[in-house]
Amino acid sequence: MTNYQVKATRAEIKKTEKDLMAFRLLASRDCAEATVQDKPDGLADEGKAVQLFEILDRASCGTVNKRDFIFGLANDEVSSFFKLPCKIHQEDGSRDLMEKVFQEIAGNETEFDLSALISYVDRQAA
Repeated sequence: MTNYQVKATRAEIKKTEKDLMAFRLLASRDCAEATVQDKPDGLADEGKAVQLFEILDRASCGTVNKRDFIFGLANDEVSSFFKLPCKIHQEDGSRDLMEKVFQEIAGNETEFDLSALISYVDRQAA
């Protein structure tokens, strides 16, 4: 392969990865909308979940990992909704609280999508 072919292939891979992230975000939103349609009274909750998710999903990839979640807590709206401090520290117990909330949303996974957050918001509203 020539240098040009390698660069072209890398650019193609990068574009494909970006398209895949956009697709995952759309799929996550479609799944979340389907969840809301099953439960019409959850429209206000869904709007709040979407708003929070857009803040948390820093890379716009359709999922939120722990790092994104911790960074998102710096936003007052996010931290007040989850009743967590804006800054997470290992020593003061705030990390344990954050971990508990994250696991309630994500289950045993290392990240969560919009539909998981909507489910969490619905459980909190009930």
